[in-house]
Amino acid sequence: MAMQIQSGADKVARVCDLVKHGLSVLGVIVSLGLVMWGVKEISRAAPGAITALAGLLRDWRIGEIVLALGNVFFYGLYRLERSGKKRAIARKGAYQKRAEAGDPQRTTSGLTENGNTPKPERIRRTV
Repeated sequence: MAMQIQSGADKVARVCDLVKHGLSVLGVIVSLGLVMWGVKEISRAAPGAITALAGLLRDWRIGEIVLALGNVFFYGLYRLERSGKKRAIARKGAYQKRAEAGDPQRTTSGLTENGNTPKPERIRRTV
């Protein structure tokens, strides 16, 4: 029975991930469509404006574009890796509490139960 519940939960999680990915792709497609629609409207209203946009794109160096795309890509990888770590730390939180409770000499990483770095406590000054 417990295995069936876990299996059902896994299926729901996979479906939710698939829906989230699908919505992300749809968002990108809609965004690109809006940009193209805007460029079309600009070119209808002021043909000289589209020439200025083409000049701007021509003046961009390919290295700058690759660097910007690389930054976006690696930032996405960083966020993905960090969210995975947080998820793993959150899953082992209950086990960690039990292990620490049984051994007073055990040290910890100092992270919160969900994998975040704890915020320092503020010292309140009384006058």
